[in-house]
Amino acid sequence: MNPVPPDESVVFQYLSFPELLAVLQNKALWFTRLEEFRKDPQEGRLAPPPNATSEAVKTFARVEQEMRRRCASCWTLDEGLSDLMWLGYAPHFGVAIESTVGKLKRSFPGVSHPHLLNFNPIHYGPSNTGGVQLMAKRARYSRDKEYRVLYTEPELGDHKGISVPVDLDSLIIEIWVSPHGGGSWFADVVRKEVEKYLPHVRVAQDSFD
Repeated sequence: MNPVPPDESVVFQYLSFPELLAVLQNKALWFTRLEEFRKDPQEGRLAPPPNATSEAVKTFARVEQEMRRRCASCWTLDEGLSDLMWLGYAPHFGVAIESTVGKLKRSFPGVSHPHLLNFNPIHYGPSNTGGVQLMAKRARYSRDKEYRVLYTEPELGDHKGISVPVDLDSLIIEIWVSPHGGGSWFADVVRKEVEKYLPHVRVAQDSFD
């Protein structure tokens, strides 16, 4: 079990520039359906243990139906920006939202039922013999230092995810521009767009230092 990070812990979300525009324009974060995560076959795993009783198997089947209503917004729990994360998640014209665990928790005032949200760091290590592994990945992905927000949407249907309203002023500390590819002109473009929605938020470009 991973320790619960303190509220002042810094988190980043790496995005493409169009994805950032969607956040700003819609004032919402995108939560991807758990079934859409295909990178790690262990992720979002749901399986009864080999010695499970027939009643336990039925219970897992009911839980599996519930899990299909779950979506996630993924963040990186780190003290600073990571070149590995830039290259892995926002390689071309990338940006990153900087926030904290506490700000992230407090930025969903529009969610009428708080229990629909769950905040936890990902556990990295070997898979269990059975069980629900919504917060687990193989150790090879540990560089991601992932902090995940889970959201339950009863009416998700067949959609690949859902936009959840968020208070951007409460959420965002700073917006960073990738050091890869864009150059200073791209930082200027990002800055001008951000000013339309969040004039008090600083936009800075990361460097290789």
